[in-house]
Amino acid sequence: MNEPLLAAQLEVPLSEKDIAEVRDVVRIVLSLDGPVVCDVMVSPNEQTLPRVTSSINPDGQIVSRPMEDMSPLLDRAEFLQNLMIPPVDAD
Repeated sequence: MNEPLLAAQLEVPLSEKDIAEVRDVVRIVLSLDGPVVCDVMVSPNEQTLPRVTSSINPDGQIVSRPMEDMSPLLDRAEFLQNLMIPPVDAD
């Protein structure tokens, strides 16, 4: 993604920082009025969770799980107990 272009198009400030500076940049970004694009550079090997996952249906169609059902997946009973809306059938 081209964060400088995105920030320019949205006409919002851009803050690009290394992960080592994340505490400082979060304080600064939260103190600003209005929207801000905050790009924090992390290792490409960094595991980010939770994340949206996809699967391939028998007909070859790729489908993503709903945003409220990210990986790592909760036990289905716990997921349904905490869900405030009807579940989307993604199984």
